[in-house]
Amino acid sequence: MSSALIPVTPPFSFDECRWWLDRNYDDCLHAATTSGIVKALPYAGRQVLFHLSSPSTDQPPAIQLKILAGPSDPDAVNYCVSFLKEWWDLESDLTPFYTQLKAHPQLSYLGEKFTGLRLIGIPNLFESLCWSIIGQQINLKFAYQMKRRLVEATGEFVEFNSNRYWIFPTPESVLQLDPQQLRDMQFSRQKIAYIHAVAEAFVNNRISKEQLLQLPDDTSRLEALLALKGIGIWTANYVLMKTFHTRSAITWGDAGLLNALISHQLIADKRSTAAIESLFGKFRGWESYLTLYLWRSLSQPTG
Repeated sequence: MSSALIPVTPPFSFDECRWWLDRNYDDCLHAATTSGIVKALPYAGRQVLFHLSSPSTDQPPAIQLKILAGPSDPDAVNYCVSFLKEWWDLESDLTPFYTQLKAHPQLSYLGEKFTGLRLIGIPNLFESLCWSIIGQQINLKFAYQMKRRLVEATGEFVEFNSNRYWIFPTPESVLQLDPQQLRDMQFSRQKIAYIHAVAEAFVNNRISKEQLLQLPDDTSRLEALLALKGIGIWTANYVLMKTFHTRSAITWGDAGLLNALISHQLIADKRSTAAIESLFGKFRGWESYLTLYLWRSLSQPTG
């Protein structure tokens, strides 16, 4: 069994990141254990399964990664480490964000209560787009149920200790589903059309993560995403936030974000666009993290 100890720039909290991935929504793409997180990835035509845990608390911030199944050579370990750094945004220094939070009278407590929470991303662009489409205008519990149905119908998995650890399907495998199969999973006709259009765009090489990374700036990436069928401003910004870790991304119109702003008495109602713009203007360069911490404020603290 191969492993790696990955140092993390403080502030960092493994417990906060683990909590984010274990919010009782039955996400089929990772599993939370009493000691950490288990996730499967495609790697070199095969699948690799790894476990994440927190080392002794008397050490500097770090994550212990262990390969549980599949390739365990140094290249495989390094691949999993690189994925984790992107998935959990481990190479960012959050100190400037906490400095901005501390200066805000109503939000300063967020940096104290949720210290070390990272923006858990979705490195796979196709997965990110599909998940955004699935979640449009429905509650999270139902969205996760729909995602599980799609993944279990078309995705691959690693079997370990009698459990299956799923990997998000490829665009090619999603296109093999006929519309009736998706309707049986309770996908609306509109969402079926959107997901098929996105899958076709990947298969026909009209979009890829690599193509978007080559664009000159975030605005260009936003425009490329908006050009896809079914992708509006909320979805595009969500994808920029989760897949590209775009600091300036704001999920405009997001119900959870608006509820958090109202609960903190930062806006009078959900139409207070000017007040929202004014608030985020004070966190320029960290808008996505402000969004994350406002989402986090809607739930009970860890521990």
